[in-house]
Amino acid sequence: MCHTSIHRAETVTFALSRGRRKQMSDSEYGVRKTAVMLLKHGKTQEEVAQFLDRSPRWVAKWVKRFEKQSW
Repeated sequence: MCHTSIHRAETVTFALSRGRRKQMSDSEYGVRKTAVMLLKHGKTQEEVAQFLDRSPRWVAKWVKRFEKQSW
């Protein structure tokens, strides 16, 4: 199980909206935002992947991008 240390919902929401790319669809943005928020609330990457019907690798990729770039 892989836990992540994303803190403070306000910071997460701001970082996501500030870095939102134009080519990202609203639905994909929503999925990524949900993934980050679930991780922030203590879910494991595996739990988030299962909940969102995505692979654990997809979740790990977005965690890494969020932490590196705060997109």
